Amino acid sequence: MQTDTFDPQQFEETRSQSNEQILDILDDQQKAIFKQINKSQSSANFTIIGG
Repeated sequence: MQTDTFDPQQFEETRSQSNEQILDILDDQQKAIFKQINKSQSSANFTIIGG
């Protein structure tokens, strides 16, 4: 069942698990790039607009 609510804690847990799975399959160079992308995205300031 889908709801219209956003659970930040669940989102972060899912994101963390996904990142771990991705890192498991990347080589060292790809891991460095992936980590840099995630760092730049996590420092961005996003505003969620819902209606």
